[in-house]
Amino acid sequence: NVVVDNCTIRNSVNTGIYVNASSPTLSSITIGGMTYGIYVASGSPTVAGCTVTGCGSSGIYIPSTASGTYRNNTLTGNNVGIEAAYAANSPVFTGNAYSGNTNGDLVVSGNITGAVTWDSQMDTQMRLSTLTVAAGGSLTITPGRTIRITNNGGLTVNGTLTASGTTFTWADGTNRWGGILFLGSGASGSRLDNCVLENAVGYVYSYRQGVLNIEGGAN
Repeated sequence: NVVVDNCTIRNSVNTGIYVNASSPTLSSITIGGMTYGIYVASGSPTVAGCTVTGCGSSGIYIPSTASGTYRNNTLTGNNVGIEAAYAANSPVFTGNAYSGNTNGDLVVSGNITGAVTWDSQMDTQMRLSTLTVAAGGSLTITPGRTIRITNNGGLTVNGTLTASGTTFTWADGTNRWGGILFLGSGASGSRLDNCVLENAVGYVYSYRQGVLNIEGGAN
């Protein structure tokens, strides 16, 4: 695979590194002042020890068509530190350092169709906007994690959500999140144990009232 190590990309526009249908190793790279620092359209790169600052959109952007491992990077002063969308992919974020990212450090969304686990090694700065677990998909959250959800955001579960010792709360301490919806028979295997759900509006959509909503044959 292609290896890029200990390089600097600066005083340029648009995107520092664009990855498509490839799985390079990117290490110890300094990127500053772009629109996107690293844009992974598809593929599964390893990005480690990089420093990304001052990007107008995202320091690192991972759409639902891409995956990869992102570890021990420093993301400072970007609009968003890392932005990722889920589908069948399961990117890993661990040991990254974040500061001064205007609209979030690690912001995730999407429609999980595969098997995703958020364990103790995953970055704790994660916040959700709107996330769906599709029928046949699964999201497992291991004990001790806090899941921060943005204004009126929520979690819709048509597949399986398993969480133990998890706190679901607002992302910014001001704007309340919506709630969690278990919908349809595909959600019947879901389980919440010893969880805390706090600072929510109390619905996912306008006509629902619960912080937890269980509907449509979810048993």
